[in-house]
Amino acid sequence: MILTPRGRAGICILPIADAHAHFTSEPHWSRVLDLAGRSRSEITDVVNLGDWGDYSWASDHPRGEPSDAYSEYRCMARQSDELWKALGPRASRVRWHWIDGNHEYRIDPANPKAIARDLIIRPENTEWHASFARWRRRPYLLDRRGILRIGNAAFFHGAGSGRGSDRLEGLRMWSLLGGPRNLLTVRGHTHTVVVPQPVEITAATRGTQWMFNPGHLGPAKPRYATKDNTTTWGTALSLIRQWGNELPRVQYEIIR
Repeated sequence: MILTPRGRAGICILPIADAHAHFTSEPHWSRVLDLAGRSRSEITDVVNLGDWGDYSWASDHPRGEPSDAYSEYRCMARQSDELWKALGPRASRVRWHWIDGNHEYRIDPANPKAIARDLIIRPENTEWHASFARWRRRPYLLDRRGILRIGNAAFFHGAGSGRGSDRLEGLRMWSLLGGPRNLLTVRGHTHTVVVPQPVEITAATRGTQWMFNPGHLGPAKPRYATKDNTTTWGTALSLIRQWGNELPRVQYEIIR
C-alpha cells in the first residue's frame, strides 16, 4: 500500500527499526538520512523501535557480537548526531522517542541475566551523553507501559517471532489500549518487513486495525546470526502520516 499524501499531515513519523549499531548497513543508513533530510519540513516525531545496539558486553550470551561498550556507544552517538543534522533547524522541535528492545534489556539493571548489573555502563553516563539526551526512553515491557502511542499509531519493539507474530502482538497491543478504532500497530524485532495491511480478527473478520513492520537496518547476514534463518530479513524506509482521527497512512519503499 503506497498512498499519496494530501496536504500537510498533522503528524509525520519517521520510524527506525533494529539499527544494531556496529552492524548497521551504511548504504541503508545513508538512505534514512536522505529521507529525513528530504522530509525535514514535515517530520514531527522520530521513533527508534529498539535494538539500537547489541550490548553483548552486558550479556551472558555474546555470540561473537562487539564487546567494546564505548565503541558501540560512539557509533550510536554518531548516528544520533547525523540524524539531528539531517533534520536541520527543525530538529529541536522534533520529538525523539527510543523504545527499548530485547537488546536494550541487556543493559537494564533489573535484568537478572545482565553481567555485573551494578557496573553496567548506560548511554547517558558516557562522554556522548548529549547525543542520547534528546531521546525519551520507554522500557522494554510487554504491557501498556511498553507501548508508545502517537495519534492513532502504536509503537512497540515486540517479543514474538515467526509467521503471524505481528498480527498476534498487534491484537494484544490493540486490546491493551482499549480496542481503539483506526489503530496502526508498528513494531520491529523480527527483522522481517510486513507491509501495511489490515489485521484479521478472525478468518472472516477484519477490524479497523492495521499493522506494519519496517524490518531492520543491519546487514543481511551478520556474523552473529550464522545459525538463524535470515532469508526473510529486509528493510523498508517509511514515513507514517496522520490527518485528523483517520487511520495513519504509511508511505514506504522496500530497499532490500
